[in-house]
Amino acid sequence: MYPFELHIDLLGVSLNLGPYGLFLGLALTTAVVVSVILGTRVGYPWKKQLLLLSLMGVFALLGARLFFALGNWATYAADPVQFLAWSSSGFSLYGGFLFAGITALIGAWILQWSPTHLSDTWIPVSGLSIALVRIGCFLHGCCFGVETDLPWGVTFPFTSPAHLYQLEHGGSLFSVHAVHPTELYEGASALVLALLLLTMPKTLLPRGTGLRTALFLGVFSFARLLIGFVRAQTDSAPVWMYPLIYIVVLFLSIIWGLRHYGVYSKHTP
Repeated sequence: MYPFELHIDLLGVSLNLGPYGLFLGLALTTAVVVSVILGTRVGYPWKKQLLLLSLMGVFALLGARLFFALGNWATYAADPVQFLAWSSSGFSLYGGFLFAGITALIGAWILQWSPTHLSDTWIPVSGLSIALVRIGCFLHGCCFGVETDLPWGVTFPFTSPAHLYQLEHGGSLFSVHAVHPTELYEGASALVLALLLLTMPKTLLPRGTGLRTALFLGVFSFARLLIGFVRAQTDSAPVWMYPLIYIVVLFLSIIWGLRHYGVYSKHTP
């Protein structure tokens, strides 16, 4: 955990960026730049990509906040201003996925691009971006796991979010127990998937079938489901909410994969 803060003055606007805000900005920038590079290589005009990706970034942030607010309705109903507040918490990854995906589908339809080819081209970038965001989470100290005696457990500083969580659940004021670095678990799983898709031969899973997208979403959702067993429940969302989402996404990814891989295999010599 390294809770630094950067002060930036941009066009008369003063910004204070902590580790989460900084790495979220890096993740969004990486998503746009790498997606444009990958898309340009397969024939998508870079200017149109840039416009669509910028819109996806805006709606991803909106969806992430809205999805989190729905899961923690009592908190936001009591103070609606929090919905517009910029903070290092209060975002749901799958809400961002959903809104970014809807924006991409609408954009692909308007631009007359194949949605499955576009998603297969861009999906590895999601893994890179998630890995960067989770580094920010780790440095900020949020999204931590439950206590553990495993040798790779991480001990956060006094008064850190992990320590405060332990105090709320009967922990000691004078000691902090090691916890699972669930931020790093998730970041590593996303990064491995991204590298796998970036290096995967086209003949194995060709772009345009949606199979690469289904593989990423399915495997990553399964990883999130497993990590959820050792992640601390720090918000007021129902305990079943996120596991149910992961199971639904995993199920749909498997159905899509079985259906379309079968069709692809029949037409592959």
